[in-house]
Amino acid sequence: MTTFILNSSIAVFEAEVLGSDKLVLVELLRSGCRITPSGAPAVQRLAVEYAGKLKVVQLCCDKNETLLAHYEIRNAASFLFVRNGEILAVKDATTAAQLRLLAQNWLEESFFPVMPKSQALMPRTISFIGEEEQKIRCLNRLSDAKLGSDNQPSSCIEGRKNLLTTKLGMPVTLSAVIDTLCWLLQAEGEVSASEQAHALIDAIPVGVDLGAVPSAFARWLLYDRNWGIARYYSEQLQPLLAKIKTLHDRKSSDSAADQNEWRVLSQQVLNFNAGNGPHEENQKNLADILQKITIPLAQIDSNLMARLCGGAAYLAGELDKQTWWTESEQGEMDGLYKELYETRYQKLGDSPTEKDKDRLANWEIEALDLEIAWERQKRQLHASLWERWDAWGKQQALLYARFNRAAIEYLLRQFSRAPRLHIS
Repeated sequence: MTTFILNSSIAVFEAEVLGSDKLVLVELLRSGCRITPSGAPAVQRLAVEYAGKLKVVQLCCDKNETLLAHYEIRNAASFLFVRNGEILAVKDATTAAQLRLLAQNWLEESFFPVMPKSQALMPRTISFIGEEEQKIRCLNRLSDAKLGSDNQPSSCIEGRKNLLTTKLGMPVTLSAVIDTLCWLLQAEGEVSASEQAHALIDAIPVGVDLGAVPSAFARWLLYDRNWGIARYYSEQLQPLLAKIKTLHDRKSSDSAADQNEWRVLSQQVLNFNAGNGPHEENQKNLADILQKITIPLAQIDSNLMARLCGGAAYLAGELDKQTWWTESEQGEMDGLYKELYETRYQKLGDSPTEKDKDRLANWEIEALDLEIAWERQKRQLHASLWERWDAWGKQQALLYARFNRAAIEYLLRQFSRAPRLHIS
């Protein structure tokens, strides 16, 4: 049903639009302001298909200039989306497909799970919901945000991770990849993490389907010959890994593996871990990952994706580490740091809680001063150990940078190959 408003006061507008318990699509009419039951078929179809969930209002702009000025609605606007008294979007002339996708996105955020079946729906993984201005907004927000260790790019872009798919068309698993790559740079003190995040988002074309990118990247993390996690599995685990890869290959070639095969294989991995759990720490972690990846690649969630991404970089470092840093040296360094923590506890006690901000701030300053003095002393007493530690740290930073470059190059190729949705 469509409501036509010819001449409205602010009170009427607030009652009909801002006060509605439904999502409201306001079509702004000009040039005579005639009601158009058949003149805007895309809007009328939305009104019919989302009946009970979406309210469509046609508002005569020529008769409501004061009203539009009051809500700072620009003259060129053609559509408004309003929900719970909030104007969500002000759109200029837009395509039927874009209008439909916006309605779908905000209806889903409002917890309306039922989508109309009369027409094929635009995939929710279309980048930036097919709009150039959405990409510009996203990049501006990321540029204005302060990117720190707890301020991940995906949070800066939209404020909440669960909006990434509904508003940006970015699968949450893909955002986990970008977050992890930037975290690796931040962890090594690099200042380019924010620039990298901006460049990655900027490289995503507008209007392409990103749905298959996370699965492709998960495959790269697992099986790439230079960086893949599969390179680190022991001979004991290789047979199970080969079976998993066979099913992953079958899935990627569009011949879906029978669910029973996944269940049987998952049980085999579970039995192996229970009866033969490797004692070496890295192999324990790898055996656990093996159990987690005994699923179709498309079912990998954001937590596992972040673990695979960080794990691939970490394991590459562990393989290279023995040349630069030995287990005995690590044990010696662990002993020194244990001494630091014991001294800090004796002098400062436990860290205050976050509720006591002033005490916590003072405690952190004193703890930092203590650690600086301690490290200065230990560097003099254990000069050769610290030289080796510094050399390994530099090597690790270089290795993470190489991993980042390889991962980014792969992602950029996937972005360029993503199928484009032709919106009309």
